[in-house]
Amino acid sequence: MDTSSLLDTVASVALVDRGRVQPGTALADLGWDSLTDVSLIVELEVGRGLLVQPADLAACRTVDDVLAVVRAAGPTVDAAP
Repeated sequence: MDTSSLLDTVASVALVDRGRVQPGTALADLGWDSLTDVSLIVELEVGRGLLVQPADLAACRTVDDVLAVVRAAGPTVDAAP
């Protein structure tokens, strides 16, 4: 999964326009909450086969943080845009 695809997934899960989701965007600015964490975890596990720890995702404050957690979850996530 490349960065663009992951950002698409974050936008979809957060129910926001993809244009609002950039690496430095604060999750609070996207209306992110614990339900969004759970939705992303399910999407990544079911859709991508990646296991993300809830505590790791709960500690995220920006989209960059989410990208780092997802990249750490599996080798299938490409850091290139």
